[in-house]
Amino acid sequence: MAQTSAQPRLDPDVLAKGGAIMDVLAKGKALDTLVFDISRHSSFADALLITTATSSRHAQALADHILSAAPAENLGYLHMEGYNTGQWILVDCGDVIVNILLPVTRELYRLEGLWSGCPVLFGTPDPAA
Repeated sequence: MAQTSAQPRLDPDVLAKGGAIMDVLAKGKALDTLVFDISRHSSFADALLITTATSSRHAQALADHILSAAPAENLGYLHMEGYNTGQWILVDCGDVIVNILLPVTRELYRLEGLWSGCPVLFGTPDPAA
């Protein structure tokens, strides 16, 4: 998996965790996944992952995949929000925060725009976002 920014500032363990989560989501057929280095702009996490699910059920399945992989991949799962509705599921893996959104929710909140000044570690941002 290629990194898209020149000089990541993150601890190698955080980079590995972000890559592992991205791989889990790719196996679950997540769409348009991005991992941002937010370490210089955030006190709550070092990396932020944004991905799209095709339906509420798909979003729940992606979250379930992360939980299943957490022990083996050392993902450090702490908490989850939004699972019941599946419109926007936030999975807190400590230093990596995962956002699984439906397309309409992702378009509405445009999280990529909020973090656009941060380096993208994995994925290719949409220039229109």
